[in-house]
Amino acid sequence: MARIGSLVDRRDPPDGPAWDGAEQWKCRCGYVNAGFDRCPSCGGRRSPTDGELPRRPGAVSAVDAWERPAATPTVPRRRPRIDSKVARTVAGVIGLNVVIQAATASLAAQSGAETGDAIRLSLFSGLLFFAFTALWVLGRSTVLGVRPVLRSGGALTGVAEGAVVGGGLAIMFTAVAYLVSGHPVLDPVAALLASEAVGPLLIGVFVLVVAAPVVEELVFRGFLAEALRGRGRRVAGLLSAAAFSVAHLRFDQFRYYVGMGLVLVYLYWRRGLAGSVAAHAAFNGMLLVAALAVAHGPALTLTGGGATVTLPGTWQPTDAGRGDDIAAVGPSGAWFGLGHQEIDATEVEPEHFAQNLRTGRFVLPPGLAIDPDSITIIALPAGRAVSVEADVQGHEGRVVALVRSDRLWWVTLTTGGSARASSDFNDALLSLELP
Repeated sequence: MARIGSLVDRRDPPDGPAWDGAEQWKCRCGYVNAGFDRCPSCGGRRSPTDGELPRRPGAVSAVDAWERPAATPTVPRRRPRIDSKVARTVAGVIGLNVVIQAATASLAAQSGAETGDAIRLSLFSGLLFFAFTALWVLGRSTVLGVRPVLRSGGALTGVAEGAVVGGGLAIMFTAVAYLVSGHPVLDPVAALLASEAVGPLLIGVFVLVVAAPVVEELVFRGFLAEALRGRGRRVAGLLSAAAFSVAHLRFDQFRYYVGMGLVLVYLYWRRGLAGSVAAHAAFNGMLLVAALAVAHGPALTLTGGGATVTLPGTWQPTDAGRGDDIAAVGPSGAWFGLGHQEIDATEVEPEHFAQNLRTGRFVLPPGLAIDPDSITIIALPAGRAVSVEADVQGHEGRVVALVRSDRLWWVTLTTGGSARASSDFNDALLSLELP
């Protein structure tokens, strides 16, 4: 019997005492069977034309078995205690995921990490979680005798079928969401990764397209659904899809993940892990491709309060709720804001305004704290301006102030820990046009 860990290729004849004395036959789907006349993999009934494999001592011929009713149930049932152990193992995986995510969020909050740093920490903890989960579930599969089907039929056929189904679903969902909303609706994780630098992006691609599909399909299809196969495919598929949805911890999208789980378990019954993993990877991959296409698309020109500014495609307009004329979010959750306020006309000169900032004589907007030692005067196409490093509502950032007549314009950035956001901010300042 060909094995990879606890994975079994059902196209090869099994060995072991449970198969001795039983007539063996190979179904047209490639699944090897013994002791019953209906294939548990595809549900097809054996015919005399199906291939008979070399018999064990005392085995019954294929033709004789076809002519006599089968004496055993069509689908073998697992012992309830095995099912409960499998359920506890999967519950442990979900619980471990909750603990790791909570610990990661707590560590990021306590250390004051910006969004970019939190993303990198989350990717690292995710890799550790998937590695541990894969080893644990493979070990439990061996102990409990749960043997995931690696492939049913040709491996390349299974991979191709899964990739078409998974990629097609992602394209369909993205297109429907765009038609309904009028703008691209991106997966939040994919959108964050798409705006990251090359290093975090490559790690994110590996987690989303390789680690997550392989480990999640092993846990919820190859382990849980396979262990519950004896209860019937419908019950096994529904329970594994529900567990798959709970594991994602997005309860507002519970039905969405259940639906995806049902599609994936259907592919597992048809093609084994080769089909379901390929579909899962293609689905995640297409969501990431859509996010990258939006993030690196045409530049974004925004207008508000008579001012105009151009930002790279990685930024998207937002209703910030801070009273700004223009607001947008970008890489790693970085934030860009442009607003104005009326001031005394005597503070028009940048040098005079900078001096008022240093001495604290100018009242700053709420949530803004500056570093007086970082105040500098810079030249922009829109005019001479005052630039200062600042804390913007508890986040590291930068503020640039320009005075036009009796109106003061504030251009604000919170970086989110992204060096790319800082570079985008400098480009935006060069494109700024004021009334």
